[in-house]
Amino acid sequence: MAPPLAWILATITAIAYGLYTMKAIPFVANMQREISLFKLLGILSVVIGGIVEEVFFRRWLMDMLMARSVGLILQVIISGVAFGLVHASWTLLAKRNFKATLPAILATSILGIFLAIIYLAGGRNLGPCIFTHVLINIVIEPWLMLSAVSGKWRKSGTDAR
Repeated sequence: MAPPLAWILATITAIAYGLYTMKAIPFVANMQREISLFKLLGILSVVIGGIVEEVFFRRWLMDMLMARSVGLILQVIISGVAFGLVHASWTLLAKRNFKATLPAILATSILGIFLAIIYLAGGRNLGPCIFTHVLINIVIEPWLMLSAVSGKWRKSGTDAR
């Protein structure tokens, strides 16, 4: 079991990132009250995705770096930036909006860095990281992906050209 500090950091990170995303992309906030098959399917996929990603970016990548004597700070940075780069690929799905790519890389890299810190604070226990990742995904992910694919970034549903 991870120490309480890791669970506290995990909860704060999930809430902060969810609120940030809903403020940055009003479409995501606007869709929170919708109940649909799309959302239910999205939730199922993001629970599995969150677990797989944490196993890859935290357990596999950070532990591999540790085994190669890479310092903790570099483990955190490499894991976070790799997480950000992979997650920014969804912005490339937007047919008309490439200017969202850099902010997406930055935001998800920062999230990845926080998840790496949580992993270390938890004694390399994945539980708090998975909790954070899955909670964030359940709240924002289906609508974040839809906003990227459709180009709907604002409340009005207009694209962000």
